Formats: sequence, structure tokens, C-alpha cells
Amino acid sequence: MIRRAKTVWRGAGRGGSGNLSIDFGALATTPYSFGTRFESQKGAIPEEPIAAARAGRLTNVIAFQFQGAGYTRTEAVLNCSGSL
Repeated sequence: MIRRAKTVWRGAGRGGSGNLSIDFGALATTPYSFGTRFESQKGAIPEEPIAAARAGRLTNVIAFQFQGAGYTRTEAVLNCSGSL
């Protein structure tokens, strides 16, 4: 299975801006910029999909570990937060 992501950045450094997109549409040309990464402007940061992927993978591993040990889990929740 091949998954694709695309990012486009226009301009230079602090004054530039861009868009993030991934194949299945969760991020469909979502804007990002210096302000969305380092200030409180609305938009995305490129690290967000990475954090979501890591959280998803970890909850999946936890579910399989519990199943392998003979337990039935109905839900696994992982809340992540951080700052740059």
C-alpha cells in the first residue's frame, strides 16, 4: 500500500506560506506558515500528521499486546501535547 503526502511552500522564510495535503483527504491543502508553527495563528504544522501517526501506531500496538495477553480492550486513548 502506497500513501502519499504533498507540501508546497511559497516565499522565503518567515514571510512564506504553504499547504499540506495527504491522499485520503484529512489534510486537503491545509495552510501552514511561520505563524501557524511558532505563533497562535490558525492552521497546521507539518509535525501534526507525524504525531497523529505515532499516536495511532502506539494505540494499535497496545491493543494487539492486550489481545495477545488474553485481555479484551474496548478502547485505547492516547492524548499527546507538546510545544515547539
